[in-house]
Amino acid sequence: MVVLLNLQNLYESLYDALNQYYVYLAGQKYVDLGLGTHRVKCRVHPKFRLIVIEEKDVVYKHFPIPLINRLEKHYLDISTVLDKDQRETVKELKKWVRDFVAVNTTEHFMSKQKYSPSDVFVGYHSDTCASVVLQTTERLKAACPPSQLMERVKADAQLALLNCATPDSVIRLCVSKGLFRVSSLADTYFKQQQHSSFADFLRAHICSGSRCQTVFTEVTTFSRLLTSADSACLEREVQGKAQRPQILFLQQFDTEYSFLKGIRDFLETTSGNKILIIQSDFEDGSQDAQLIASAKYAVFNEINKAKLEEVSVFVYFIMKLTRVEGGTSYVGFHGGLWQSVHIDDLRRSKDMISDMSVLQKLTISQMLCEDLGKTKAPPVDEEEEEESEGMAEAPVPEAEHCEGEVLDIVVLLRSCVQSAVGMLRDKNENLSRSRKRIEILLSLLSKENGLKASFLKTTRARLSSLLKKQEENSFQPKNWVLREASNLGALQEAGTFSSQTEVILVQNSMVVSADAGNKMPFSWRIKEYLDEMRLKAQYIQNSEDQAENFLDIFQKTALGEFISGLTKEERQEIFQCYVTDFIVLTIGVSSTKELQTKSSSQKSDELSPGQMFDSETFFFLTFQCLQTAFLSCIEEWKTASPRRQEAVPCLPWVHLGYNQFKSRLQNFSRILAVHPSVVGTLLNLKDETPHPKMCFQEDSDMKTHQTFVAVMKVLCRCKEEVSNRLCRYDVKQCSVCHGEPKDPVQLQCNHVFCEKCIRTWLVPTHMHCPLCRVEVEDDNLIVSKELSAAIARNALFRQRCNNFFVDVVTTMCFKDNEPPDAAVIKELLNLLFVYRDCLEGSDHPTAYTKLLSPFDEEVDETPVIRSVMLKLLLKYSFSEVKDDVQDYLCRVEHSRVLDRTDKKELYLLFVNCLEDSMWEKAEGSLGYEYINSLLGDRGFPENYLPTSNQEAPQESSVEYLQAVAKVRLYLTKAPELLYDLLELAEQDQVEEKERYLEKVKVFCNLTKNDWHRVYLTRKIAHLYGMEFAQKLVMEARFSWVFPVEILQQVQSCQSNHIDRYLAHGKNYKVLRDAVGKAMIKCNPKDLLEAEKASSSSPAVQSVHLLLAIFREVTALYGFSDSSLHPKEQQAGAMTKFIQNSKVLSSPDLQNFAESLVMNKLPSVLTVDPQSFSHNGALTEMAVHTMAILLCGQNPILQPLKNLAFMPHTMEHSFLPTMPEDVTVQARAWEGLKGLRMYTCPNGHPCTVGECGKPMEVSRCIECGLAVGGHNHNSLPGFHEFRSNEDRTQTGHVLGDAQHRKGLGVSDRSMSPAVFVLIRLLTHLTMLLGATRDPQSLRNIIKPPVRNSVLFLQQHIQEDLAQLTKIFGRSVDETINVLHLVLGSLLKDPHQHPMQWPVQFDGVLSTKEKRNKWEEIVANTVIIPELAETELRLVKCLPEILALQRDLVRLFQNASDAKRCTIREFLSKPLSDVTWVLLERRVDVFLSVWNKLRSSLDTNGEIKLPKGYCDADLTLDSKLEVLLPRRQGLGLCSTALVSYLISLQNDFIHSVNKHIKEDDRYLISPSEVADLHLISYEVERDLIPLILSNCQYSMEKGGETLQHFDLERIQQQVISKFLLGKPLITLTVGQSN
Repeated sequence: MVVLLNLQNLYESLYDALNQYYVYLAGQKYVDLGLGTHRVKCRVHPKFRLIVIEEKDVVYKHFPIPLINRLEKHYLDISTVLDKDQRETVKELKKWVRDFVAVNTTEHFMSKQKYSPSDVFVGYHSDTCASVVLQTTERLKAACPPSQLMERVKADAQLALLNCATPDSVIRLCVSKGLFRVSSLADTYFKQQQHSSFADFLRAHICSGSRCQTVFTEVTTFSRLLTSADSACLEREVQGKAQRPQILFLQQFDTEYSFLKGIRDFLETTSGNKILIIQSDFEDGSQDAQLIASAKYAVFNEINKAKLEEVSVFVYFIMKLTRVEGGTSYVGFHGGLWQSVHIDDLRRSKDMISDMSVLQKLTISQMLCEDLGKTKAPPVDEEEEEESEGMAEAPVPEAEHCEGEVLDIVVLLRSCVQSAVGMLRDKNENLSRSRKRIEILLSLLSKENGLKASFLKTTRARLSSLLKKQEENSFQPKNWVLREASNLGALQEAGTFSSQTEVILVQNSMVVSADAGNKMPFSWRIKEYLDEMRLKAQYIQNSEDQAENFLDIFQKTALGEFISGLTKEERQEIFQCYVTDFIVLTIGVSSTKELQTKSSSQKSDELSPGQMFDSETFFFLTFQCLQTAFLSCIEEWKTASPRRQEAVPCLPWVHLGYNQFKSRLQNFSRILAVHPSVVGTLLNLKDETPHPKMCFQEDSDMKTHQTFVAVMKVLCRCKEEVSNRLCRYDVKQCSVCHGEPKDPVQLQCNHVFCEKCIRTWLVPTHMHCPLCRVEVEDDNLIVSKELSAAIARNALFRQRCNNFFVDVVTTMCFKDNEPPDAAVIKELLNLLFVYRDCLEGSDHPTAYTKLLSPFDEEVDETPVIRSVMLKLLLKYSFSEVKDDVQDYLCRVEHSRVLDRTDKKELYLLFVNCLEDSMWEKAEGSLGYEYINSLLGDRGFPENYLPTSNQEAPQESSVEYLQAVAKVRLYLTKAPELLYDLLELAEQDQVEEKERYLEKVKVFCNLTKNDWHRVYLTRKIAHLYGMEFAQKLVMEARFSWVFPVEILQQVQSCQSNHIDRYLAHGKNYKVLRDAVGKAMIKCNPKDLLEAEKASSSSPAVQSVHLLLAIFREVTALYGFSDSSLHPKEQQAGAMTKFIQNSKVLSSPDLQNFAESLVMNKLPSVLTVDPQSFSHNGALTEMAVHTMAILLCGQNPILQPLKNLAFMPHTMEHSFLPTMPEDVTVQARAWEGLKGLRMYTCPNGHPCTVGECGKPMEVSRCIECGLAVGGHNHNSLPGFHEFRSNEDRTQTGHVLGDAQHRKGLGVSDRSMSPAVFVLIRLLTHLTMLLGATRDPQSLRNIIKPPVRNSVLFLQQHIQEDLAQLTKIFGRSVDETINVLHLVLGSLLKDPHQHPMQWPVQFDGVLSTKEKRNKWEEIVANTVIIPELAETELRLVKCLPEILALQRDLVRLFQNASDAKRCTIREFLSKPLSDVTWVLLERRVDVFLSVWNKLRSSLDTNGEIKLPKGYCDADLTLDSKLEVLLPRRQGLGLCSTALVSYLISLQNDFIHSVNKHIKEDDRYLISPSEVADLHLISYEVERDLIPLILSNCQYSMEKGGETLQHFDLERIQQQVISKFLLGKPLITLTVGQSN
């Protein structure tokens, strides 16, 4: 048998043998063999076999096809020689490799990169795992017991693979949460296996070896190979252990002989232990692999031949590889005598620690921090936080060469000096000055003496501060090492991982220097210095002019004195340079790249040809615009200050001008960012002198008559010009109706009329034009489409002009605290009326009313009195405008547009406006401090009630109407005080409140009727609900509040309940009133008509009718007086109506309606006097639910219908809001992979890490029982949970309602309010089911109960109690929310698009379907009905961000914050200014957190650990909660800011989508100011805005109507609070 291995050169000589070309002679086989140039015949043995062993790739790529075809082919790999246990170990090892390689970095906001095993393990190939397992087994089987052999083999095989891993892959592994023992693997790699440098590896290798040995090691690297200069360094590492290492390069030998001779000489000439290092570049795959294999074989043979006696030989074969994606063609893990190892960089780093795992715990700013050696390393990820609590934290490991520092700051800064100096620009471009700067900086960057050390310390601190500020806008700044480890392109370019990290450090230092402003040296420090000085100037007592204080303080400082001593030109230059840097440092336009990014979103067609610039030019022009605007603000401040005469500016002017005009400058910067196209236009206009046409002759004060008239004339002329352009003929008003032509008809004479008007005019005796008398043919009357379109466009433009006019009047004529001239008011009042002569002639013109408009085209067909002018006039004090208001009232009365019967409604309109005015001036909230000033010593208005010697007051007097308004306002205040005295446990100013109420009581007693008490009662019910009103009426001391009739009803127990079904709106009310009339008359005729007139859908009509029957018929059975119960005749009439009703068409609906009429419902729904007064609300909710389920067609109702009507179908269902078992899902969670699940004695889940066996005792967080164990032995009852079965139970599993006491908590990803509302709906439907099929319903409840009805009633009461606490409202208002939600369930399915396609079944057969049903109900039904109040807290974001910045600056070391409370921190000695600011900001933080903590727990983007949101924060809480961090209690601060930013962004995005604006305007959190945020107060901002757009009008013959201009309210809310607000973005750092 002949075996050929790696002998390709012989294949040609054996061609015939390989192809079996035999010659037969005398029964013997012969074959031709090629020997040089000769061919000879060779006899072949009968049993001759030829086996060729070759790599698969060589066979397929280099073997001739005929040769391949002639051979019998077998593919062999090492796995074929493994036994069963070894193959299982190989399988586990391959899974470990896959987990090691497949690291997910997307959760850290990094692009997903796919890695192959050869990218991670250098030299990895398909047989690597099998080869390593086989070799490890052979090595260990002699010394290891069989039972432990494969576990040891697996562990050692992992270490063998880890030895060839790249450092970047180990860094990426550290963020993996799925691989077991990640931290220990990283420690092994960086600390035990010595991958930091070849010198470290060599020292550890030699020191750990035995006396006499021969060690062969194959080393791969991506760095430069060693040189002879490195041998001296290596000699020092092995001093005393071996001789000087010999370094050979494989490429330096031409022949094998010379290579072997070099090895022999090395072995013979040196004595003692020997170190041989052979190096080679690995480039071409197959050739280099063969060359290296031959060289390794030759070295092995020569060493075996040599007589070494008791000498150790260490042979290291170092191969330099090129880093490429997918790995190189190098094949490693050959095994045998050769050990494989990868050392990324052969040399130690000169300026940075080699252990990259240390850098992973630090930000770049922390690396530059001077006290880094004392800094304690935080846990790597959030999962380690709990383990780290209470444990001593280890200090950051020290670099081997930097004297305890992770980073040699001197080397780093020196490497940046030349580039940094190159950024400075001198006017004369003097290179010698730059060289001198470099020399100075290089000499200062050292620690030779105190001066240089101080400069180095200051520079280091400044860099750390700037980098920290930059990191505030980065997400997870500590992940910079991970980002570089995941940047495969940068690694390929840099070669080694350590080189790449050094590059990033230098780049960050350079970027910080570039963005910090460099026109003026140390401008950043001067700005901080002056900011502190200005802040101190504000707190100087006994001084009013803070600006002068600031300037005086500055002049006395060393800096101020130095600048004062300079020449005028030098001071001017310093000022200009400082302004430039101040803009960069403050407004934030700091780089060309930033402006280029901002302008890239602009479409090119938005810019004119003259405005198209390259990025550099655009940056310069934009900065020029900002600088010009900034200087103009400084000049404006100077003009208004006492320093207006000074010619040379000083630095404090910059700060004073900026702080006074901060909003203006930020808005201008925002305009340039969003619309860069304005840059060119502004610069073109800069040098032009504008000469616009002015309509103002002398001044621009719109309060003066002359200016006001001029504006009206210009507006009318503009409108006329546009109208003339819109139509070729002059379109006037219709001469018949005096209005704008409708369906215009143009006669032959070109006059235009309404079609209806002209047809009415044209009768046989009047067949001519009403104006010019030209004859008209009836057949020619055709509506003109052209005129119709022109009139429509004209009306639209007129409306826009009118809107503009109203805005001018409201914002310019009626601005400030002084009303316009009397002549202007007279003109405005004239605009409300139009006087026209009748067509046939008349002695007196007819008065018409119209909108407040300068145009007379459109008048009211029926006279309408509007309150717009009253609203404007009453902005001022009543004494100032009393005569004008009286004039307006007299004009209306004398114009005869109203009848005498309309006067009361007219007076009511004036009273409403007067009351709104008084309410607005009190800013919507009449505080307790305002109580005494309300009534004063005189009490209620004297002119309201006549005295014995006075006549009745005149209603047409505005003084009397104002008195009526005051009385209404005073009575409105009384319910608030009554509520405080009755409901609040702790309150202040009790005597003032009681004194106020006593005056109200006296006033009510002086009145001659009970209408004032009726008004007061209605206000009480409206503000605080019927529940409070019923409670108040039982208080004897407050009986004076209520009319006598109400008190009599209470005494006779005949009080009626509030109709909560009014939540269904006007259509329900109409049907209810019709049912009431039908009951009174015993005639359903009106009810039938109301039923036909209803515009609601059939399902909605059915519900309305059923609820109306309950309210008007069934509820009567609740009176104790049986005479008030429905009579037999009444019940019969209603029953007959129900049987004939088309709305109640189905038998179920008719049966239910008849049961309501006869009060024959099940016991829960039956109305009786004993129970209805106490359980009326529950009965109403149950009836409402029953009606919805009977009538509703929405698919989401099906599970509820089954619970209510067919409970037997739900016995095995997963009911909504019931607790669920998450143990099975938890096993798949990232944070719990590799942990073993256990259960405590009560069945609560626990986990055990590391090896999975308990080593210590703890407590179950659910029940407090002991869990865990000692020495891998579990405590009794603490068992491993091996089942994968989901233990979520079907049915109702909440138990007794007593166990649910307390605030409602959500078990799902929804807010507590939504969760408890769904639970209340579930309990209501179960209550209905308990009345139909009690046995089936009892089967659903676990554990079983005797009385299911009582059980469910208790749960419903608990649900209501929890909702009341969550909403912070009264029980009445909470119940009203439920009725609103029930009404929303009636909506058609197409109105809830999120429900489709249906992803649940009617019986909720699985937990997943149940959860999906809950999600759909929450998102489509409940959430739209709940009002959110969190948005108003967004305005607190600047204060919270400022607090975070202050604390980060004060606590560089976060561990200091753990040692004190907030109260202790505030008690520390601080400056007065700092203490005031911090105290205010801390109060804001605590207030916002306490209001949002429930939402943060359920809806926050950052998931907070359990328990963080359970209680309010106080001054006794740990200070750490205020310090923003990514783990621990500091996560509270980070999560709060994230939530507030998401509130702003979500709302702004919705607004932009509504107004069709894009989301180009973005800012970072560091730029956030008050003007950027949605900021409003309901009482201060929204209520006055709504009231100002609340107009009262009364049409002749009608009632006073209240109109809310919703479109205008929306427009004003958007423009005032929302428009132009930016999205706040958290910039995530990215690798370059």
